Amino acid sequence: MTTAFAFPSFPGAEKFAPEALQANLKPVMEQVQAWADLGKKHFEESRLATEAALKSMTGVKDPQAAVELIKANAQQGLVLAGQQLRASADLGVSQFHANLDATAAKLPQAEAFAPIAKGLKSGVDQAYSSLSSVIDQVAPAAKKPTARRA
Repeated sequence: MTTAFAFPSFPGAEKFAPEALQANLKPVMEQVQAWADLGKKHFEESRLATEAALKSMTGVKDPQAAVELIKANAQQGLVLAGQQLRASADLGVSQFHANLDATAAKLPQAEAFAPIAKGLKSGVDQAYSSLSSVIDQVAPAAKKPTARRA
């Protein structure tokens, strides 16, 4: 004989019901999926770039031409790394902002937390800006106009 599991009855028990837990985990799962999708995209871009670099070396006999191809492939790899780092930072910063907003919305006195949230967002945005500056200096071809986040 099987019996259904019953959740204990106490104040707030509804928060632990499977449906409530699943609803609370949905944003986390969406964020994990976003990172998985980005990782797949980066892997595929890197694989294609590596294949192209190897193909470009096929049949090269002149040492100087080989050196030039290696330089060009290294530059392309640097640009790709810069673009991928920027995409990862974009996703991380946007998720940080969204999580901070969601957390603040659940607080009983969200307006009291607003200055702290604003400071945290500003700090993360400044770190992002610094990272973007470094990427722009190291791989200028990876420059991308960055949209200002709210």
